[in-house]
Parts: sequence; structure tokens; C-alpha cells
Amino acid sequence: MAGDFDKLMDDAGEMTLKQVDARLASLIRLKDSEVNALFPSRPEKEKLIQLMKIVRRETSDNVKRRQLIDNIPGLADIVVKLLGKLA
Repeated sequence: MAGDFDKLMDDAGEMTLKQVDARLASLIRLKDSEVNALFPSRPEKEKLIQLMKIVRRETSDNVKRRQLIDNIPGLADIVVKLLGKLA
């Protein structure tokens, strides 16, 4: 699964924001319009991809927790927006 996000991260620079929204929506449980509403800028979309790569990696939960702790300063705003959407 993380491989899908790795590929998206590699391809994102050559894609329009709408194309990135569509690819993200196909990999997570949000519609294109919801992705765009929550994460309108390219840097936010890239952070979402980074977060999803960590969450979907085929590693232990302890490794994922460590990676999230190490990266939380840059990803906190994305986590808050996602949890706000789910709440």
C-alpha cells in the first residue's frame, strides 16, 4: 500500500492539483472534492501523501509510531484536519 503513495509522490510534480486530488481520493476514503477542500495547496497534499505512506507501510505499529513521532511537527496540521473531518 505504501508503494501506491511512493508512486504518487514521485508523479505528483508532473500532475495538476486536480489529478493529485483524484489519485489521493482513489487511495483514501475521501472524494476528490473533499481532498481539495481539506488540502487545497500542493504542499498540504504532499504532507497528506507523506502521512499516508507512514500509516500504510508494511511495518510494525511500533515503527509507524516512531515515524509519526519523528515527523509530527510537519504533519500535525494534516492529522488535525483529517480527524476533524472524521469527528
